Amino acid sequence: MNNYKIWSILAVMLLSGSCISQETLNADDPNSFIFGGDQKSITASISLQSIYLVDVESDPDNTIRFNVDGTAIEAGLPAMGAKSNGIETNETLWLNFSSRSVDGEKAIITVRTNQPVPDGIIISVALIAVSPGGFIDANEEKNPIILSEIEERIVDKIENGYTNDFIGNGFQIQYTVENNQALSLPPGFEIIYEIKQK
Repeated sequence: MNNYKIWSILAVMLLSGSCISQETLNADDPNSFIFGGDQKSITASISLQSIYLVDVESDPDNTIRFNVDGTAIEAGLPAMGAKSNGIETNETLWLNFSSRSVDGEKAIITVRTNQPVPDGIIISVALIAVSPGGFIDANEEKNPIILSEIEERIVDKIENGYTNDFIGNGFQIQYTVENNQALSLPPGFEIIYEIKQK
């Protein structure tokens, strides 16, 4: 048998055999899946922890300064300033927060001091402005809070979100100090803000 006949018979055998091709799967069309094979699924989950952060801006210092105008002091008037009658205010600080609860519970922000406020000094804090930027879905206390070691709620019903960072974001804080006797605060005196789940 010559080579031509061998190749012709081989070509006919190949053409008459069954052809098998891979089916194309369309993941968007369940009807195109091949059923009957080994099918498995794996459950995936993401677990995120709760986050509660609160900050008083401006950094890095956060010191409240009540500057006495030496040129305005007159004998017989309070040392904190002739026109102040012993009452000074400061509105330079802002309260920022980030909040994320796992179960959707709302958070609160509280304020307190780390030691007693000396007799003769009254320090109060109030939130006087809310920034338009960032995420703020919270109720702030409108009345000034007189500070002590007892924790007081200053922001209530915070939902998951954030205020944006730095001065001009979040809640503007107003401190008022009544100090007719020009007393000093003790060393290490701090005003503490805490954010936590209700």
